[in-house]
Amino acid sequence: MHLAAGFAAWQAAIESGLARMRERGDLGADVDVSALAVALLAAIQGGMLRRR
Repeated sequence: MHLAAGFAAWQAAIESGLARMRERGDLGADVDVSALAVALLAAIQGGMLRRR
């Protein structure tokens, strides 16, 4: 439960940042920030696991 909540919090923070980037025009209006946030979180997690 705590792990899932932690991942949800990270995803929400990343998604929020991506949404702000889209609003500024740094990302295209058609970018799915939710899907991109999941992909970035998975990449971060994978990178952290590889460091071990």
